[in-house]
Amino acid sequence: MFLDMDLTQMFTWTQSILDAMMPVIYITLGISLAFIIIKALKSAFNY
Repeated sequence: MFLDMDLTQMFTWTQSILDAMMPVIYITLGISLAFIIIKALKSAFNY
């Protein structure tokens, strides 16, 4: 049994999946960054 692996096709497929996932990743990173900033502000003003 011989599997024909076309590297350019695999990279194209991976790139299209990453392009589709980027908005989700950006939203998740933005929300987590907002929580980190809120936590830092709370601890800074909580004596």
